Amino acid sequence: MRLARFIEYARDPILQRWEDFARSIQPPHRTMDALELRDHAEEILCEIVQTLDRPRDGNETAAQAPRCDGDSAAEIHAMHRLRSGFTIDQLVAEYRALRGSVLLLWGSRSKTATWFEVEDMARFNEALDQSPSESVARYAQMMTQAQDIFIGILGHDIRTPLNAISIGAETLMYSESLEASR
Repeated sequence: MRLARFIEYARDPILQRWEDFARSIQPPHRTMDALELRDHAEEILCEIVQTLDRPRDGNETAAQAPRCDGDSAAEIHAMHRLRSGFTIDQLVAEYRALRGSVLLLWGSRSKTATWFEVEDMARFNEALDQSPSESVARYAQMMTQAQDIFIGILGHDIRTPLNAISIGAETLMYSESLEASR
């Protein structure tokens, strides 16, 4: 059985392992339901299967294969995990656990020792590596945006009291009615 078909066949156990792992690393201040824990995992698996099913020439890697326009499931997943309080380490750990789950389940089936199994594993690894790359890039982009917004708000909030101090100091400096203190 090709790996793409196996992922489709074993989708439920793979997703359950994803959910179990995500539950074990979820932020302590959150209690997430199964839908939140599986956030975009099924779509990520579908994108991987599509990549595995796509014929490739000898020079193209799965990561270089063309993708549909718009945000990938991995990018959307990163946005949701950031909003849920996951760290970037936890986000990447989910993909490590996904790789381990798929390969462990696939390796535990009755083996057929066909020529394509090694190629399928290599293509799976390439396709899966694309997801954390996209997730990390989106996570970093969102963190940068949040920092920029914070700095903008901070600058705006500090500007008003600093202006008041500056005007008060200038008034005191040019005021002739105040006597010099001795």
